[in-house]
Amino acid sequence: GQHVSIIYIWQWYQETEKAFRAERKRILDALINHTSIEDMFFGMTRDDVEIYFKEQKRELDYLVCFDIISASEASLRLDYLSRVYERLKDPVSRKFRGLYKQAGRRVRLSTDLCVIPLRIARGPEQSP
Repeated sequence: GQHVSIIYIWQWYQETEKAFRAERKRILDALINHTSIEDMFFGMTRDDVEIYFKEQKRELDYLVCFDIISASEASLRLDYLSRVYERLKDPVSRKFRGLYKQAGRRVRLSTDLCVIPLRIARGPEQSP
């Protein structure tokens, strides 16, 4: 799929959360004022509506977390391949080219793409 930026995800989250708050307020106001509401909210108490929107917000938070993780991983993988294909000369790129010779595109985020730059940043005396 298309690479989505973390900034876009965050903006989408803020807009969606704002829309959730507005919809929650609209439904609660309708319950208080006894005006028409969607069928799914008919017969709900204020607490029921609060629980419903709390659950929806939790689900939104989970989705955004997964989106951010996915976008971060995609960015790291693109950086890895870019460093390999462009044959950059910095220490991280050199290590990535060595890794690419061994594993190709099948690298692991947690043990390869994140660990190599950290080891280089710490220096040789602190690497395990």
